[in-house]
Amino acid sequence: MALNTSLTDPAADSYISLEEADAYFAGGLQADAWAAVASKEAALRDAAKWLNTLPWVGECCVAGRFLAWPRQGATCCCEEASCGMVPAQVKQAQAEVALQLGSNPSLVTGGIGAVPGERGPVKRQQLGDLSQEFFAPGEGSSSSSSAANPNAPTLLQKLPWLADVLGCWIAQVGTGSSRIIARVRS
Repeated sequence: MALNTSLTDPAADSYISLEEADAYFAGGLQADAWAAVASKEAALRDAAKWLNTLPWVGECCVAGRFLAWPRQGATCCCEEASCGMVPAQVKQAQAEVALQLGSNPSLVTGGIGAVPGERGPVKRQQLGDLSQEFFAPGEGSSSSSSAANPNAPTLLQKLPWLADVLGCWIAQVGTGSSRIIARVRS
C-alpha cells in the first residue's frame, strides 16, 4: 500500500513520500543504512505515528486528521506555518526516525537491547521464591537516552537530537527545574 501524503486527506499516513525519503538519504553517509531497511514504507508510517506524539506549535488545519500537520498559527525560523505546507524539518525528522525504526523496530517501544548499550530495567531475577531487582533510573543504561528530559515525550527521550532537528516547530518541554535569571543593572 502506497504512502498517502495528501495535505487535505484525513486518512493521510505520512508527511514525506518514499521518493522524497530516498532522495533525502541519496549520496549521504546514511544511504547504505537506508537501502538496508527492509520495509521503508512501514518505517515511514511508524515514524509519522511517533512524530504525532510531539507537542507541536500552532493549530491543526484539518479536524480529525490522523497526522498533526499541516498546521497554522505558528512561525519558526522566519517561516510561517500554513495549511498548504509541511515544514522541511518535519519531513527530515520523519526520514531520520524511519531510518532508526527501520534499523531497530523496538527502539522507542523498548525491550532489552532496544538501544545499543542499554541492558533493560531488570537487574536480577530469581525463580525460586520469585525475587526481582530493578536498576535505579539511569543505572541500567549507558546510552544518551538516560540523560534525556524525563518530562519529554517518549520519542524525544529515545532520540533527544530530534528536538534540534525540529527546532521551534515543537513546543519546549519543561525540565521540572526552576531557572534563576540574574538581572543586571545598567
